[in-house]
Amino acid sequence: MRIFDPSTGELREVKPAPARILRIAVGDGVRVAIVADLLRRVAERQRWQTGVAGFSSLTDRQLLYVNVHPFQDPVEQAELVVHEVGSEPPVPGRAVVVGEVVAAEDAVDALALRLALLRLPYREPAILDAGLLANAYDDLKRWRGLVAEWAEHPSAPMAGVDPVVERVEDDLDLPGALEALEALAADASISPGARFEAFAHLDRLLGLDLASEVGRR
Repeated sequence: MRIFDPSTGELREVKPAPARILRIAVGDGVRVAIVADLLRRVAERQRWQTGVAGFSSLTDRQLLYVNVHPFQDPVEQAELVVHEVGSEPPVPGRAVVVGEVVAAEDAVDALALRLALLRLPYREPAILDAGLLANAYDDLKRWRGLVAEWAEHPSAPMAGVDPVVERVEDDLDLPGALEALEALAADASISPGARFEAFAHLDRLLGLDLASEVGRR
């Protein structure tokens, strides 16, 4: 996994502490929490032991609302420190600086808010207008419907996941990852069963509850 390092202006590999432990400290804000959650998901995919320590005013319920695991108790230092631009990092460690949310409309679905934020480069300011949130909500419904439909077909080994994973691991390029996910959804050369397995697997990284409609049709 490579993440932009504001101290050098370059992408650098993330290295866990000895024993493959990665400590992530999290400042305040929903977008900051979601970025930290994505880092945790990537690290756990690489089989690192990961602890996410919170310095946030968000409650556990507010975090769970956007599919972020509740934070652990604060620590004195961390390998990665996620905080919003212009704010002080809560503890020493390598900074992951997240762009501010300039404006936000109310979201119909909390995970539509999460998806809308994933579609924007995490280091840039985010303007979440009603149109962006509505499009995210519509796409969530469509993807969930497709996953429910694919679940009715015979299972097959997943395919097409690498382009999505590679983008997520490259400085959290979620806009690129979601484009690759859309291409996977439309790829008729991959069987429905294989696409179901791929989407279920990739949702462990994305945290969008893409299989939530399975069995409800």
